[in-house]
Amino acid sequence: MPFHHFLERHDHDAAVAMGKSVRDVLPRSALGEVPTYDRDLVSLVRSQHEGRIPELIPLRIARMSESPFAFYRATADIMAGDLAAAPVTGIDVVISGDAHLGNFGFYASPERRSCST
Repeated sequence: MPFHHFLERHDHDAAVAMGKSVRDVLPRSALGEVPTYDRDLVSLVRSQHEGRIPELIPLRIARMSESPFAFYRATADIMAGDLAAAPVTGIDVVISGDAHLGNFGFYASPERRSCST
C-alpha cells in the first residue's frame, strides 16, 4: 500500500508503528548492504559521453572521481540499476526532480511531525 494512502486513514502513531514493523521483515542494516554486479562501469560511463561537448568530458570525469556520491550523482542510470536490485521495504516513496539526498531538508510541522522537502 502506498504510504500516503496509509496516512489518509491512520494517525501518526499508527504510521510509525507500521514503519517499525517493517524492520522485522527487513532490518535497517540490510538496506546498507550493497549487492555486487558483474558489469563494466567504464564502458557504461563512456557510453554516456555520446552527444556531450568533448572538451568538458575530462572535467566531468574529474568531478565524478571525487567521491562515491559524486559518481552516483553523475551516473543516475547506474544508481537506478543498483537501487532496483536492492532490498525494499514495501513502503512506496514518490520522488521527482533532482532527488538526491543533498537536496532534502527535514523540518517539523506545527504538530511536531517530521516533514521533508
